[in-house]
Amino acid sequence: MGEEHSIIEPTDSLSDMCSKFGKLLGKEEPVDASVLIRAINEPGYGINLVTSKNTPESLNALLHAPQNKRYKSSVKQTKSISNFELIKKAAASFILWSKIGFLVVSNEILEKREDACLRCPYLTDPTKTLQKMIPSKKQTGNIGERIGKKVCGVCGCNLQNKLRLSSESCPKKHPEKEDVTRWDEKINYK
Repeated sequence: MGEEHSIIEPTDSLSDMCSKFGKLLGKEEPVDASVLIRAINEPGYGINLVTSKNTPESLNALLHAPQNKRYKSSVKQTKSISNFELIKKAAASFILWSKIGFLVVSNEILEKREDACLRCPYLTDPTKTLQKMIPSKKQTGNIGERIGKKVCGVCGCNLQNKLRLSSESCPKKHPEKEDVTRWDEKINYK
């Protein structure tokens, strides 16, 4: 990702910000203004967009989600908000999204982690209310979605989200190898 895509300038228009957000997501074209406004106002949606940037099917589903329509009227209202206020909110969001974008693993690592979890005896259905409330994509055959809504029986984490983040690690040692987790990654915890 080029640094110029993530910098919001005081002179940027809504159109400029849509172009920069599109580039941040790996798209050649700008995102629809309703997508940007929703992402700024719903941080979870913005984070889901950035963490799905390497999964085209998921990213396109989020970019064309029916819920984006409710922000169409917000686009008109945004034009009446001062450019300073919009840029201030967008800049804070872009900083967050850029940080998250650097923390998302490649598709190869995602697939390797997911394969390990699918073979793991600790893979389980969510049992706690909070676990059930965490949004997850439906189980499909796509990389990153094969795990569905399953959670780790050791740490309780929603795996569909955990697998994508480079800062995360499997809480269990590999059953056959020394100094690595079940994800076959170096143990980074004590």
